[in-house]
Amino acid sequence: MSNPKIPKKWEDLINLKDFLPTAPAKFVRFSEDLEFYRLYQSIVPSDIRFKILNQQIGDKDISLIKNQFPYNKLLRFLPNVKHFCLWSRQKKLSTEIIEQEIKNNFPNSNFFWFENSDKIKSILEIWHCQVFIKLK
Repeated sequence: MSNPKIPKKWEDLINLKDFLPTAPAKFVRFSEDLEFYRLYQSIVPSDIRFKILNQQIGDKDISLIKNQFPYNKLLRFLPNVKHFCLWSRQKKLSTEIIEQEIKNNFPNSNFFWFENSDKIKSILEIWHCQVFIKLK
């Protein structure tokens, strides 16, 4: 996809499925958000970030958590879409398990998910994917 546009409809977001796993950060985040995110990563050591994430996940093996650094630029025209991450301490989850977990948390909601490439993942120690929920 050469010059994708920021989605203005739910269907536009879904059409970006093949592009988003390797999308440049400047496509999904506003420059101020990206600057803050990078500052956070440079100031907070990775072991501390990992501990914080483990506290958020709690005792569960699989946990759907609101993304602390959402893709606000990507979603700016979609106010009813919220950004989460699905984390798994086990390993990479199957499509069936991912979708069942999302449905358990948001029954009867439309959703869209993808896994970022390892090059752009901020935490490699725990498998996770990006999840977008269209709220009613």
